[in-house]
Amino acid sequence: MYRHHSAGVLWIHSARAALIPHVEWAIARAGMTLPDGTRPGRSTWRSRPDDDSRMCAELEWRGPAGAAGRLVADLCRWPDLTFEVTEDAAFADAPDQPTHGERHCHVPALGTWSGVTDAIGDVQVGEQRLRAIMAAHRGDAAGLARAIDDELGTAWDAALEPLRPGTAGHEPFAPVADSLADAPAPPPADAPGDAAGCDVVDFLSRRAVM
Repeated sequence: MYRHHSAGVLWIHSARAALIPHVEWAIARAGMTLPDGTRPGRSTWRSRPDDDSRMCAELEWRGPAGAAGRLVADLCRWPDLTFEVTEDAAFADAPDQPTHGERHCHVPALGTWSGVTDAIGDVQVGEQRLRAIMAAHRGDAAGLARAIDDELGTAWDAALEPLRPGTAGHEPFAPVADSLADAPAPPPADAPGDAAGCDVVDFLSRRAVM
């Protein structure tokens, strides 16, 4: 009989140093350990590269099935703690008996979002749920889009994405222009009469009399 152990990844994106012991205790209460069976320690944590007053951590975990949900219920009670945790879609010691996975995201300003995931981590929305959303927003394209965004946790992704590189130990992404308004202005065109300019009408007129 399988023990139904599970696995996943926990990202603490932003936490005050004073919360670290409470997070570690919550991890222990959920039955989670590191892959080698040990508990997270001080070496797990580092200052955020974009804010050295905040701490972050990324760790793979092993534990009983449902551990991610238990951890979320414990951690979400703490204000000013931003995190996400996944639980794989197959039991670590029973890969031939796949089950759905989970992904949970918590942002203080938004609360907690939870979703079901497949084997590669994509969020899954069931047929009946989709039908209910479509029925509730028939003829309302904007409302339908918002409802689907809610199901997919789009707002949580938008809030967490700027934090993820730092939590993973990378430098924050440099901002890039994502619209014409943000893009640099093109160089000015050559002034009229400039030798480098090209007046197509004048060029064709000269070709016609050659």
